Amino acid sequence: MLFRSSITFIIIAVTLASCEGVLRSNGKTISAQNKSVVDSAKIKFWDDSIYSDKKGSFEINVPVGCPLGCPELEVIVSKKGYETNYLNLSDSEDKAVTISLVPTQKNQDKRKSQKLMEVLYYTSITSVIIAFLSFIFIILSNTRNKTLWGLLVIFGTLSFQYNYIAEKISVSFLRPSIMPYFDAINPIWYKFNLPVGIFVFWLLFIFRSRKKSSGLESKRA
Repeated sequence: MLFRSSITFIIIAVTLASCEGVLRSNGKTISAQNKSVVDSAKIKFWDDSIYSDKKGSFEINVPVGCPLGCPELEVIVSKKGYETNYLNLSDSEDKAVTISLVPTQKNQDKRKSQKLMEVLYYTSITSVIIAFLSFIFIILSNTRNKTLWGLLVIFGTLSFQYNYIAEKISVSFLRPSIMPYFDAINPIWYKFNLPVGIFVFWLLFIFRSRKKSSGLESKRA
């Protein structure tokens, strides 16, 4: 039984890790004021960035891992003298995108807080380690419903995200807690991952262990 459960989890993990895809987009950057071409606009995504050419044109072609569906293609478009823009280009693969930049004299140098980013990143890594150890414990122990608990530990994560460019908050569930989310290289979001599945598993485990211990003490008495 233990061998079958282990093989099942290994097959699931390998299948998820082997999924890959490509994020694509192309378009042009122009001025929202007079529709003229804006060249050398910086388009940042993940830990990479490109610049629009002399005609304002750009093209993105990024290979990514897609264990639970490919991530969204979110970009920050910036240039001195223009407002910094956040755009989600996930649905623009088959069509050219026109990005209008609004001229401004205000300082647009919006950056993440390095200290907060590091705290959230290491919190995420700690969550990954705890998830991995919990996953191993479930496989090796006499836990009932191993498959159910294993899936809950892996996917039962509640993710809170704050987009500091667009100033919006989003919440998502069923995130893979056993994999790091590369929060440190995401230029757009602050992320905090709450491993709900892990908390539920260990709370029930501790409760049942104490109940079992109190039952044995009652029999001895």
